[in-house]
Amino acid sequence: MLSLEEFEQEFVSQVRTYNSIIQRDDAESAESLKALSVTLCKLLELGEVCPDAYNDNDSEPPEEDVKLLREKLEASYPSFGWYRLAYPQDAGKDKETTYAGDAIDDLLDIYLDINHAAWQFSQEIPENGAWYAKLMFNHWGLHAINLKRYLHYRLYDW
Repeated sequence: MLSLEEFEQEFVSQVRTYNSIIQRDDAESAESLKALSVTLCKLLELGEVCPDAYNDNDSEPPEEDVKLLREKLEASYPSFGWYRLAYPQDAGKDKETTYAGDAIDDLLDIYLDINHAAWQFSQEIPENGAWYAKLMFNHWGLHAINLKRYLHYRLYDW
């Protein structure tokens, strides 16, 4: 298990890497997509080992222009779009359900959640950075898993 300090260093490093990759001019190149896929794996691993911590010195990061962020991602990833997925909790039901995922929404939601946690670390509130990363792991982690599968299909499916 990582100490809080080790977690902070590694998590913030991976957030910076993620941010750098999604802002590349060649974001849809095979090299960039592979780098994104690897970074998602590293973030997911960190989500699994996030230490328990909390500090009630709550603060919120500056507001982000979500519409502008989405527009930038759509420009960087013009071929990204909707994809089908199924959730394990639906297995065995009388009627299987297929859901639609949105790769741009995945990129955006991961960005917002992990950057919120990284901002908490930057405010020298490491307990809240870890707490937020862990609290929101059910959200950003699921987006990361779905995006990882989407990327895997794009990179390796015959």
